Amino acid sequence: MKVLVSAYTCSPSGAGAADAGGEYTLGWRLVTQIGRFHEAHILLSRENQEPVENHLKLAPVPGVHLHFIGLPRWIGWLRDYPVGIQLYAYLWQLKAYFVAKRLHRDLRFDLFHHVTYANDWMASYVGAFLKVPYVRGPCGGAQQVPKPFRSEFSRRDRLWERLRAVGQKVLRLDPVFVKGQDRATAILVCNQESLEAIRPRWRDKVR
Repeated sequence: MKVLVSAYTCSPSGAGAADAGGEYTLGWRLVTQIGRFHEAHILLSRENQEPVENHLKLAPVPGVHLHFIGLPRWIGWLRDYPVGIQLYAYLWQLKAYFVAKRLHRDLRFDLFHHVTYANDWMASYVGAFLKVPYVRGPCGGAQQVPKPFRSEFSRRDRLWERLRAVGQKVLRLDPVFVKGQDRATAILVCNQESLEAIRPRWRDKVR
């Protein structure tokens, strides 16, 4: 198949400054696995371009085609703050949709897979609006810090945790997020908390 993949964070382990483990490694591992079996076109952040291209010079992945997407430099400062990076990634998803729409016109994809960010509450504009079957996940991010542990947080970190909890609830009401979940053929989750955060009407899609 021709598979379009959104992997905002995607970088091979140890490839350079852009690699921070976690979701970067998740993105890279899934991208390369999809490329083993299908023609995979990957939308990823321009911040990862140098380490990814350097790695592929040494270890090519034949089925993977990369499309690096960046936002204007003047909003790059958002990436330096916990809430800001989420807003930056959200705006990146919007730009990724227009790139995906152009690529689909030329290539006619069979499937779209949203891989990263793997937050279970962030909208995917491509998933919501590109008219191809849509798979999301594996999703996480629904966990909450248990109340007894929060007393050991600094005042700043307790505030951040509260903002995070409110943000999760609000963003799950985003019309673009809801439309994407309605359209999804399958929703992959990686823990019980993320399963429980999914509305009952979408549970039959969950794996």
